[in-house]
Amino acid sequence: MQTELIGVMAAAAVVLALVYLSSYRHPLKQCWRCKGKGILRSGLLPWRYRICPQCGRKGEVRGPFGRK
Repeated sequence: MQTELIGVMAAAAVVLALVYLSSYRHPLKQCWRCKGKGILRSGLLPWRYRICPQCGRKGEVRGPFGRK
């Protein structure tokens, strides 16, 4: 019982370490709303657009831990 718990805790620690290292090494990701364009086109009037509120016209959003 105790060895199973230690194994589960070790696996969870490895997963958390991998998530942390991945976010530290690759903190920026492309905005899912504008696909990197920085603007959102209107559905009714395609020539009209507005600045994407998710990425602020940068095309990138912060990583899961807020690094930029």
